[in-house]
Amino acid sequence: MSKPTSIHARKFYRVALQRQEDAEILMRNNRFGAAVYLAGYAVECMLKALVLASSPASRQEEIVRGFRGARGHSFDALREEYKRCGMAPIPKDVAEALLIVNRWDVDLRYEPSAPRPKLVRRFVEAGKRVCDWAEGRF
Repeated sequence: MSKPTSIHARKFYRVALQRQEDAEILMRNNRFGAAVYLAGYAVECMLKALVLASSPASRQEEIVRGFRGARGHSFDALREEYKRCGMAPIPKDVAEALLIVNRWDVDLRYEPSAPRPKLVRRFVEAGKRVCDWAEGRF
């Protein structure tokens, strides 16, 4: 698979792949809270990479600044921005995976209790499905 050509998109893309791998390692080692957090963060970064890769270079600095704050962490907002870029619709299986990971929130980093292993596996696998699909879009 090729990488995004935009420097901004490429940065988010690389971080997404790293965080997804981290999430899988943590899940295998029963570090469930951190696994869920990083799997969600991977999805966030990959959606940002898609938006940036689909946007004109002249708008990318503005878009990156817009990623700050609550809207920049919202999968729904990022998905809407992706649609506004005129990209192909999100396939049904990926949309379903996005529904699973959509419960992710940056405040999970402050949650001391870990979710159940079965839910973690489902979440991390859904995050991987989204990232794999997005990776194929570049």
